[in-house]
Amino acid sequence: MIFSAHKNKALISSLLLFSGITAQSAHATSAYSSTATYEFTITATNTNVNSNSLSGLTIGGTIIDDFEDIYDPILAYSPIVDSNSSVHSINASGSRTSYTQIFHAEDSISDDFAESEYLGSYIQTFENTSQDINDSFDITIDYSYNLSTNVSGQNADTDINIALSNYDYTFDLADFASASISGGYNDPANNVGSFSFILSAGEFDILFAETTITGTIQSTTALAPIPVPAAFWLFATAIMALPGIRKFKAA
Repeated sequence: MIFSAHKNKALISSLLLFSGITAQSAHATSAYSSTATYEFTITATNTNVNSNSLSGLTIGGTIIDDFEDIYDPILAYSPIVDSNSSVHSINASGSRTSYTQIFHAEDSISDDFAESEYLGSYIQTFENTSQDINDSFDITIDYSYNLSTNVSGQNADTDINIALSNYDYTFDLADFASASISGGYNDPANNVGSFSFILSAGEFDILFAETTITGTIQSTTALAPIPVPAAFWLFATAIMALPGIRKFKAA
């Protein structure tokens, strides 16, 4: 009888030990995704009462300003800080007078930390190169943009910052969008508007658009419970009840 009691205690200890081993390592994934989409439409007219020609208007040429700075049309997207897992892209379509550009960056990791930052630059130049001093070009730029951000997982933050301006900052706009798991927010941004300028003989102007996308993500290993089959607990209960049954029969 003493031997049976010891066996039962050992069995109970084994069952408790087995039931305590109910966790395994689980890798959570953290991710961010951010996209900035711009659309520009350029409309130009010649205010010269004797001519409606736009042949003297150069859009997209090289400009050297009064400080000998050189401006070339550009559409680029380059990493400032780049993780091994992050990706980025730039797409543009259309013509010199109507076009769309899309900047995108994203990252996703499991059990790690990653940080990335990208800078998108767009420059469009306008110059009155007409030989007729009476040619004056009235230019209107209609623009729209949409900034979308998304995060998921354990810990992730992302931001988009934009700046739109012309050469002398008579047009100057800044905006941003951001999302954060720890902060519990997701704030997209979008806007539609226009601005105009006039180019007299020999004058120029430049449209600048800069986009910065940043992302910080972190994911750590967590212990996830392993469900124990119900049959195991039924079996364990039956085993633990055996001593009582034997005592009942002996009585």
